[in-house]
Order: sequence, then C-alpha cells, then structure tokens
Amino acid sequence: MSGNPEIGQAPATGSRVVYFANAQNNHFGQVVMVNQGHAIDGLGTPQALLVDIIVSSIALAQEPLSIARIADLVDIKAVYIVNVLVNLHAIIQLPGDDNTPITLWHTSLRDFLTSASRSGVFYARPTHHAHIALRCIDLAISCEGLDSTETSPALPYAQRYLWDHKRYVFPSFNAIEGEDSQSSHSSPREMSLGDVRDVLYKAVLDHSKGIAHLLEITSALALLQEPVSVTQMTDLLDVEVACVLDVLKSLRAIIHDPKDPHNSPITPRHRSLCKFLLSESHSGSFFAHPTLHGRLALRCMDLALCPTAVGGTPASSYAKKHIWDHMREILAHSNSDGDHKQSILSSILGRARS
Repeated sequence: MSGNPEIGQAPATGSRVVYFANAQNNHFGQVVMVNQGHAIDGLGTPQALLVDIIVSSIALAQEPLSIARIADLVDIKAVYIVNVLVNLHAIIQLPGDDNTPITLWHTSLRDFLTSASRSGVFYARPTHHAHIALRCIDLAISCEGLDSTETSPALPYAQRYLWDHKRYVFPSFNAIEGEDSQSSHSSPREMSLGDVRDVLYKAVLDHSKGIAHLLEITSALALLQEPVSVTQMTDLLDVEVACVLDVLKSLRAIIHDPKDPHNSPITPRHRSLCKFLLSESHSGSFFAHPTLHGRLALRCMDLALCPTAVGGTPASSYAKKHIWDHMREILAHSNSDGDHKQSILSSILGRARS
C-alpha cells in the first residue's frame, strides 16, 4: 500500500480490519481488507457473511441504527455485532452503549457500499432490503397488542420504514405493486402484512429463478419432514453440493446460511416461508408440488436399501426414518394425481423386490 499516497496504512488492531480512506479527488473511497495472514474472499466464511450482513444493514438503513436495533432487525446477537464493529472502527464509530445510533466516520462510505462497480464483494445488495422488510413484518405481527415495554427494540423502525425497504427490493416488485394497486386494494399500503410478505417472497424467488435446481431445493425445504443439512439435501435430491450452495446464497434474504454444510440444518429466516411455498394460491409458479414426495420416497428407498460404506450416505438416517412419511403424503394426494401415485408405488415395490 505504500505505493499509493492516497491510502493510509490500516491500523493493525483486531484480527480483521477494514480501512476506508477518501481519495484526494473525492470521486470515491477505497477499501482495503486486512486479515492477519490472509484476506477475506467475499462470502467464503461465516465471519465474512456476518460482516456482510451487518455492514449491509448499516448501509441500507433508512436512519442510523443502534446495536440493539441491528441485532433485532437481522436476528443476530448484539455481542457478535459489537465484535464486528470493533474491527471496523476505522470507518464506523462504535457507540458506548447498545442504544445509541451507530455513525460513519466518512459520509461517502454509504455511497461506496451501495455502488456495485466500486465496492465489489462488499456491495450492499438490494436483496438485503427484502431481508430487512421481511423482518419488519415479523416484528410488526409478533408485537401486535403488546405493551410498549414488551416490544422489540426495532419495532418503531419496522413500523416506520417497512414500506421504504419494500420499494427498494426489485424492479419486479414495483410491477407487482402496480398490479395490486389496480386490484381490490386502492393503495399498496392497504395490503395486509401477510400479503406484503407474500409479494416479497415472490420478488426474492423471481430474482433467483434462473439458478439451477431452485424449485427442487425450495420445494424440498417445504416438503421434507425435518430440517436437513446441505450435504443431506444434495443426497436426497441427487444434485451437486455447489447447486445447493448457489441457491442458498441467492436466497440469503429468506433462508439462513448454514454455518456447516455437513451438520447445520437449512432453515428459513421466516417461519411463514414454508407455508407460502405449500400454498399454490400464494406462491404460484414457486409452489412446492406434493408430487415431489414421490421422488423423495423413491430416493429414500434407494438410500435405505442400497449397500453403502459403513455409516451410509449423508441422508441415510433421514431416508430410513421418513420414507413412510413421504409414502403417506403420496397417498394423501392420490385423488389429485392418481396416475402419478400408481407409478411411484409400482417403482417402490419393484425396487424392494430387486
């Protein structure tokens, strides 16, 4: 860095420091990531993901947020937020308590973070607006009827700025909103919070619809009998690990990033996501069709019956435990798709005999 007089040496305190310095021509700032021994490569580690979520929240917030409000909005413990902010003290002023708003040392930092061409891997993606908006809806619903002393720290922010975050989500959302304004709702603000949440889900999924195996993975998330890890999901759907990771990365606004692909379960950020996916009237083309139970039952049969190495494959235990649950689901939906049910049952019986 010594070759560039416009950038000062980043302080060497903490294990991970982002140093921000204004360029002398005031056109843009430059960010240098220093990590004792190696650099962070975007979203490759849980720590990098944590930094990304917190910094994006600060950059996209409609007003300065306190540590307590950020913790509430992104559903992360305050202590983890403090740990990140301590290492970002060169660009972000850490308040003395959890309730004082966080401020930026350099006003151009927000402009830098919201420009994809300038910030690169540190870009505060518009999808994070959806994450915040969905959390605002959850807070508003969960705190209805509660005394002010019992409500969440971020509730006032959620009530005031939900609609602002909603407008930023995707261009496709504005089109949907325009359609809604022409329907039974005279104004988008008259939509129920549940309706707004459904539209946000559609916007997030629509933004990711070009990713391979998106519908299979989201449908499995809704139809599986218990949460599974990334490796279990790949085993049950017979797809590559990279495919599952690509989908999860794109859907970070609505699905948690599992810390460990082998052991951490894949779970939705919002409990209503599975309910949304299981309702064709709400999810439309993203509906988790019950026929996937047939494919899951067949795969469970393969995993349960086929000889494998000691310990089995990642999803062997799930297969043995839940094969009959998926079978029951096939029978429950037999009236709507009898031919499919008969085909699946014949396949399972045939495999059991072989």
